Order: sequence, then C-alpha cells, then structure tokens
Amino acid sequence: MFRSRIALAAATLLTVLPAAAFAREMSPPRHLGSSEHASPPAMDCEGMTMAQSASGSVLSEYRISSVTPYLADGTAPKSTSKEQLGAVVRVEAQPGLTAQWLQLRLDRELAAIHQDRGAAVGSPLSVPDARTTVSPGLDGFVVTIAAPNQASGRQILERAMALGAQQAR
Repeated sequence: MFRSRIALAAATLLTVLPAAAFAREMSPPRHLGSSEHASPPAMDCEGMTMAQSASGSVLSEYRISSVTPYLADGTAPKSTSKEQLGAVVRVEAQPGLTAQWLQLRLDRELAAIHQDRGAAVGSPLSVPDARTTVSPGLDGFVVTIAAPNQASGRQILERAMALGAQQAR
C-alpha cells in the first residue's frame, strides 16, 4: 500500500514538472513592476483566422460552391407566391469546420457590422436587418442569408454572387 502511494506520487511528479517547465518557457517575460494578476493583452481581432483579412467577410474564407436565391412564401393572404428574400450560399466542407462554428463566426460578423456599418461594405451580411442560419448539407454547409423585404433580398443575392464570382477567379 505504502509503495503504491510512493509510485503514484513519483509518477505525478514526473508528469507535472515537465509540463510546468514547458509552460514557464512558453509564457511571456514579466516586466519589472508588473502585477501578479495582470490581465492578458487585448486582442485586436478576436476570432480572426490567419486567412481572414481585417476587412473581409467570414464567407470569403471558405470555398463557396454555389449561390442561389432564397425564396420564401409571400405575405399576401390566400397566395402561394414566392418572394426572393436573400441568398442561399453553399460552403464546401473542410476538416474541423462545423455548422455551429460557422454560425458563431457569422453571428460575430453581424454583431460587428451592427456596431460599425462601414465594417464590411461589400459583404452580404452588411445589408440592414440581414440574418443568417447555417445547416449541414450533403457536401458542406448551407448558409441562408435572409432579409425582411425583396429590395434587401436582391442586395444580399447580388453581394453573395459577387463573392462567389470573386472566388472563382
């Protein structure tokens, strides 16, 4: 019993000490006068990947396989008409990419655009009152960008098609 405790303590020490030494090597150097509980430096572009430019849309980071109009049922009573209210953007699957992660990134971009209207001028998400939904598709993800009216829907579709065409070059 006593030997197993000693062996367990030794194994724990052999595991913890190298990890602590590695963590100390990787931590930034402390400056004289810095407080023990100093907060980490603020990041200018939280959530930004290496491939994303500071002014680009999240959708520009992923390969767009197609862009089609988003058609929704019309609002007129006793009518079965369809209104064009945005765009359906199909994004190819990538290792590690999930629908939840893509939705989070799009939500963050929408929030940034609402705070600063000039943030992403050409983005389909910069159309006022645009909203997104992401769902898994057969070969990737289906991103639906919807608008409250047809005029805004046309703007979203034009910008999404331009984004897809830009990638095709």
